Amino acid sequence: IDWGISTCEVLDKIPCVGCVCGVAGEILRGVRKYRDKARDVAAAGRCVVNVLKSLDMFEKRATNLLDADRAAMQKEMDQLRCLLTGVKAVVDAFAEDNLIARMFGVWAEAKKLSTLDTEIRDQLQVIRDLYHLGNDAKIIKLLETTL
Repeated sequence: IDWGISTCEVLDKIPCVGCVCGVAGEILRGVRKYRDKARDVAAAGRCVVNVLKSLDMFEKRATNLLDADRAAMQKEMDQLRCLLTGVKAVVDAFAEDNLIARMFGVWAEAKKLSTLDTEIRDQLQVIRDLYHLGNDAKIIKLLETTL
């Protein structure tokens, strides 16, 4: 969790991935507070750390993309940010002081986290695919200019 929070602070300043890292950092700070209340909170933290690992690798390679590909990537990053906002809402729900209300909500929150986890993985795959397509386009453009 600490690695994720410090990574968020670095990546937050970088265009394209910064919008996602701000929400990711908020989630991880919540996970740090509430992880003892439920295993699902810890699972959400692991999910967010995995997202950050992917973004960290992506950010190091994304500078090679063409502007049009970066614009498409930004749209997908915004979608990922929205999904992480959903995770943040679930993690924040564990802050509920009312034990009975929290217990009734745990099952629903766990189901939401499971659904969000699947959607986040799918979104990361879309981002990876866009990166690979953009990289292929850049290689083709370079080959065309050399021929």
